[in-house]
Amino acid sequence: MYRDKGFSAEETFEMLFEKELIPNICHKENTRKRFWSRKAKKLYNNNLRKQISGLVETVFGGMQTETNNKVRFKLDRTKKLYVSIRTLTHQIRTYFRALVYKALSYLLTFATTSIF
Repeated sequence: MYRDKGFSAEETFEMLFEKELIPNICHKENTRKRFWSRKAKKLYNNNLRKQISGLVETVFGGMQTETNNKVRFKLDRTKKLYVSIRTLTHQIRTYFRALVYKALSYLLTFATTSIF
């Protein structure tokens, strides 16, 4: 589980370990270090967190650039709806792009073949 400092809390670490997930969360400097926090700090790998977060942020950064979307979704259903709409628009664009290529290939085939 890769998160930033906002998720660095004893309750978060305890929940993740109970679900058998390995937290890779940046630690806040001025918090009390209890059992689960110390255990999570031993497993923390900053380089791996940067690599993974870079992959994720690239996707969302591209979506933000393309659609000028700066919304942070609070409700789970809103996130799901947004992702569904984005997926549908991507599929429609891909379908029409394929139709254009198919039409162009037919035109080129007929334009290059001679009738006689």
